[in-house]
Amino acid sequence: MKAPILRAFFSSLAVFLTVPALALAGSSTKSKVLVIHFALEVNPVTSSYLDHQLHRAQDGHYNAAVIEIDTPGGLSESMRTIVKTEVGLKIPVVVYVSPQGSRAASAGVWITEAGDIAAMAPQTKASNLFDVEAKQMNVVDVVAPRLPDLLNKIDGRTTVGKKLTLHTAGAELVQVHPGFFTRLLNALIDPNLIPLLFLAGLAGIGFEIFHPGVVLPGALGAVSLLLALFGFAVLPISWAGLALLILGAALLVIDAHVVTHGALTVAGLISLVVGSLLLFHNAPAPYDNVNTPLLVAFAIGLGAIWAVAIGKAMQVRRSPVSVGPQTIVGEVGEARRDDLVFVHGELWRARATDGEPLQPGQQVRVSGVDPELVLEVVHVGAE
Repeated sequence: MKAPILRAFFSSLAVFLTVPALALAGSSTKSKVLVIHFALEVNPVTSSYLDHQLHRAQDGHYNAAVIEIDTPGGLSESMRTIVKTEVGLKIPVVVYVSPQGSRAASAGVWITEAGDIAAMAPQTKASNLFDVEAKQMNVVDVVAPRLPDLLNKIDGRTTVGKKLTLHTAGAELVQVHPGFFTRLLNALIDPNLIPLLFLAGLAGIGFEIFHPGVVLPGALGAVSLLLALFGFAVLPISWAGLALLILGAALLVIDAHVVTHGALTVAGLISLVVGSLLLFHNAPAPYDNVNTPLLVAFAIGLGAIWAVAIGKAMQVRRSPVSVGPQTIVGEVGEARRDDLVFVHGELWRARATDGEPLQPGQQVRVSGVDPELVLEVVHVGAE
């Protein structure tokens, strides 16, 4: 009698324990999708970010990777790197032009087409095609207003090339955005910023050469020059444009030492503007778009500063040369300890003409210098 009762009890207990286990197993196998946000230009920095995240999705056993793209395009070499990664990945890659108002232009079109599923949100563009036109011409596979709607629509589909079945309905979404370092390096690859960094670098290093020991301008100049060289290494440049930039900087320096009444300064500024316009003339969109008004405004500002600097230099050249200790007669200084006076940036031995001891902090005026280079001073209040 007891045996059947025990068997029934253990059978019920097994069923009771199995049902939650099955529920937990079902919940643990819920699909995961890595959503990679890519609202960036296509260049080596951003392609490295995208390549890393796509391999993260594969190595992390995600069911799919979604590239949510909004790009004006960029460099073809970087685009080819991204396309190779998409094609070689062992999980489905979905490229989704989103949100509304986004575009996939130039290199972005090829990245979209390389995905296993190409999709667009309403009111977006792929090249010159809006979402409805792109769907009618089979440029994209799906048009969906939101990412969850897209994942529900493509659930159960089998990709053409890789023959992978998508399990994306109700998937857990893991969002990924570019980090600070990626965004910083991407911002530095700017055709308007790179020439300014280059000129700032030359100016800082030049200042350090002519005024050794200041350190800060030279250090900042070196950093600026390295950042500019980073931009030159990433973007295709025109050597004629770079030569004009260097020539313009050289003409400005020469005009500071040779009297040309500003002719070389004007020529240098023109050379800088033209060189900046030509520097990235052969670069693909959007890197060929240089802001001309910005460059002209920069040249005008630099010209004004340079005119003031040259004017000051001319005044110094025309002023009589003053040398010797007698040049500080009449200057006001401050008494220090041990009968020393700080005047004109230097410490001098001094004595008061009235014979009174000098008190630290007193304001004194130099009335003369004796043969032993001891200053004769009077108290300012006693004059």
